[in-house]
Amino acid sequence: MSAFLVYLAWIVWRDSQSEEAVWVGAAILLVAVSVVALTTWRLRTGRTPLIVERSGRVYYVEKELCSPGQVRTVRLVPSSGESD
Repeated sequence: MSAFLVYLAWIVWRDSQSEEAVWVGAAILLVAVSVVALTTWRLRTGRTPLIVERSGRVYYVEKELCSPGQVRTVRLVPSSGESD
């Protein structure tokens, strides 16, 4: 999608005969950059599963949070969206 928007902005800039067309091309390019930024943010902060093995190990990403026998129960609390 963003590649198409960059192409569209390039066409508007290339064929621009007025200053307004340049601004339209710049706006389209800004939307393309925003799409790339939001996509990158979404991929980096996407949902990462919490893995609970039958043995009792609890993993988040590749970090072991609880080893077997260390805890008896795991309580899951929704995040407020803020990073610690």
